[in-house]
Formats: sequence, C-alpha cells, structure tokens
Amino acid sequence: MSSTALGPGWLRQFLFLLLPPGLAGTWIFLSFYGANADSGLAPGVLILYACALLLVVLAVFGIGAILLPRKFWSPWALLMTAGVVMLFQYGVTASALRAIGFPSTPLQMLVYGALTLAVLAGACWAGRLERAPHAVSIGFAVMVLLAAGQSIIGAFSANVSEVRNIERNDRQAATQDTGQARPSFFSLILDTYASAAVMQNRFEFDNQPFHRALEQRGFEVAEKSYSNYAWTSLSMSSALEMRYLQEPGPSQPYDSLKSARTIMGDNPVVGRLRDLGYSYAMFNPGRYATTISCSGIEDHCLQCGGVLSEAEILLLEKTPFAQLMRRFTPQQYQTLYGQCPISQLGAEAGARLESPVFLLGHHMGMHDPMHVDAGCGPLDSVYPNDWAEKGSAYAGMQIECLNRQVLEMVDSLLQEFDDPIIVIAGDHGFWADGYQDFVPNALAERHSIFTAIRLPERCMPTIPDVVTPVNHYELGLACIENRTPKILEPRFFYTRFLREGDAQSPIEVREIQKEDIEPRE
Repeated sequence: MSSTALGPGWLRQFLFLLLPPGLAGTWIFLSFYGANADSGLAPGVLILYACALLLVVLAVFGIGAILLPRKFWSPWALLMTAGVVMLFQYGVTASALRAIGFPSTPLQMLVYGALTLAVLAGACWAGRLERAPHAVSIGFAVMVLLAAGQSIIGAFSANVSEVRNIERNDRQAATQDTGQARPSFFSLILDTYASAAVMQNRFEFDNQPFHRALEQRGFEVAEKSYSNYAWTSLSMSSALEMRYLQEPGPSQPYDSLKSARTIMGDNPVVGRLRDLGYSYAMFNPGRYATTISCSGIEDHCLQCGGVLSEAEILLLEKTPFAQLMRRFTPQQYQTLYGQCPISQLGAEAGARLESPVFLLGHHMGMHDPMHVDAGCGPLDSVYPNDWAEKGSAYAGMQIECLNRQVLEMVDSLLQEFDDPIIVIAGDHGFWADGYQDFVPNALAERHSIFTAIRLPERCMPTIPDVVTPVNHYELGLACIENRTPKILEPRFFYTRFLREGDAQSPIEVREIQKEDIEPRE
C-alpha cells in the first residue's frame, strides 16, 4: 500500500467505503429476484452470483486502495458503485430508447455508452464531497430493504401458485373422464407472423404454397385474420382468457407480470381443460427462440436446454454482453441459450406425453432473426438490423425456414396423435412507423396476422369468417365439449404506454375499426 494510504483509521475508512458498491451489488440481485420470484425463478444461482460480485468488488477496491492515495478512495468507491449499477442497466436503457424512437442497436449502444461515461464521471466528482459516500450508502440501504420486501412477497406468490397448481392436479385426477377419447390440443404462436397479404406487400414473398400445404393436412387457413391487440402480452393473455382485457380509455392500468402469469398457465383455458382430464404442457424451444418459459405451472415442460440457466440468461440480458453476442457471435449465443427447431415438437411430445394433452408453444417467429438461410442451414454473415424492414431479402429466407419447420412439426403431430386440434397463429404483425399516427397500411401490417386451424372434421364448419385470437381457444374447447362455440364479436385496439420506457406505466387504449386494419395494395 502506498505511504499516503496509511494512517489512523484507514481500515475503518476502507471498510466503510466498501458499503456503496457492496449495497449496490446486493440491490441488483435482490430486486432482480423480487421482480421474477413469482414466475418460479429459483434463487440459488442468484445467491452465488451475488457473492461472486461482492468478492470481485472487494478485490478491485482493494487493488485501488493499494495503488491510490487515500484521498482518492472515496471517488474510487463511488466510481465502482456507478459501474456496477450501469453494467446491469443496458436492458432497461435499450428498452427506453426503443420506446422513444431509437430502434437502431448501434445507436442504443452508443447512447448507453455515453450515458455510462456521464454517470461514472458524476460519481467521481461526487466522491470529492465528504458526505457523498454516506448519502449513497443510505440510499442503497433503503433500496436493498425495499427489494428484500419485494422478494419475500414474490416468493410467497410463487408458493401460492404452486399450491393452486397442486389443487388443479387433484381436481384433474378426480374429474378425468376415461370413457371418451378426447383429441389432444396443440397451440403454436409465431411471434410477428403476419398474413400472406402483408408478406407479399412488405417482402414480395408469396406465402400461398405454405397455405396450400397446410390445407392439404386438414387445416383451414383464415383469409381474414387479425390480432385484437398489437402486443404479444395482451394478444396472448386475452386469447387465453377468452375475453377482451383492455377497454378503451385515456389511462388504463397494465401489469406485464400478470400477463406473463396468465400466458404461462394461470388462465381459464388451462383450467377448463384440466377439469376435462387434460394435462398441460409447454414447449420451450430455447430462450433464444421464445420470451415465454416454463414456470412450474405446467405439468410437463418440453425444453431445449442450453449452457446457461434461466436466471443466468435473464441476468445476461440486463447487460450489454447479451446484445454484443447476439449481434456478432449468434451461433455461440444460441449454444449458451439453448435452441431446438419447432420441427422437433411432435417427436418430443409423442415420446414424453400421453393423450389428452394441451400444449402451448411460443416461437419468436419473425420477431428476431434465426440466423439461418432458406434451407435452415447456419448463416455465415450477420443479419443486418433492418432485416425485417420492407423489401428485405433476409426476411424471405427466415419465412422459408420457419415454414419448413412448421410443416415438419405438423406432420410429426399428426403421426404421433390421433386427429389432434392444432392452432398455428401469429400474435401480431410487423411494426411500421405510421402505426402511432393511425396510418391504415401501418395498422394493417401490425394487426393482420396468419391463422391456421385444424379441428376434427365435424367441428370445422364452426370456424368464423373473421378469425381473431380471442376466439382461438373457444373453438377448440367447444369442439371438445360438443357444443356450439360462443364467438365474441371481433374488436381491435391500439395501445401505447403513457410513460415511455416504464414497464409499470399505465397505457392509453383506443378502439380501431376492421376497415382500418385490412391490408391494401
């Protein structure tokens, strides 16, 4: 240690200045667990990473204390505090930038880097003030206490969900009807998979051969199909609730975590099918390929595991490292995250599940690039950021590969299960800049979606002329229960956050007309 660092009370000062970065690191992991505990996230790996981070903080601060005079210890401590916090703020920053109109990833990285440098410089300057470490320590101590309370509440909610799941399983066993064979029910949601008209207008891609291939396999491909909502969370949760969740209004509450729990299994569709003797399975094609994961609500999880755990993946997404890997080393990224093609769904389900089963799968579809060519082979070059923009040649390759995998999946399901119900649909379409200004073509690109439904032949006539997600599962349930489906009148909604970049922000909801979302030449 340098001579200027020695003196009375140096050990006490050293230990005190460890508090700000230590509390900051503790807060990061506690708040992360608190936000995800009720989704079934296990805390074990988080505790290990929190301890590892604290050891790194201790070591790095100790190195600085050896090399720096004592008057620089305080700025060094606050610099480390700011660095630890900003390292895990990339995901939040990027989401906020996208929300206010900065879709370019390089620009997001640039702004994030500039913001990080500004915060680090501010921390160094604040470290010159005698009371700054005290104030920062008190602030983070309060945040740690709040995060701890949030974690306890989240863990309690997770336990309540587990108890309800056990009760559902008991009810399922008690009510199972073994006297009548029921068809298994498979639902695959392809994120951002738009209608054939949108594919033609946006990419000059003819999707009719795919439609005909599905029709030959017993599907009806809807000529008029539109999403009720423009977001995955609202589209899928309203479909599984079989009702409209958001009504028009200038300020409506919105809870993204509640939507996630609904989608993952806490919904009427799963409840009713369990009452009819169905088991519930979720197909997770890998974190890279879906934003919806197994949570413990399901009876069976068909999951392609990667090197990283769910907690590690979610943590990595909070840092810039995930985006850098996704951008420059996509194959290694997929290896870490885990990915299997949806074409394997039928074989996986046939080997591990018994009829009747309700299986839900969500695939990123056209939302994120799969880094493959039209034949589903690995792509050597990196997809450009504008790969899904109008006229993109890369989009055609992705559609070709995705269609190939869907058909292989359907063939395997038809081989493994007797006359199954299968619903394949988009949750919403593509984003266009004119959407927020209610430009008709932009509304059409966002709301006009692909939907293909296969029911037992006796139920096929019940499919309505205009198909929307809010009626998808009612069609299957009505067929299983031998009744006429209760079809809701199609309605369509525009939504936007009132506070951009805030996941807990209320939303504005407006109803739009079908005429505004029909694709035009």
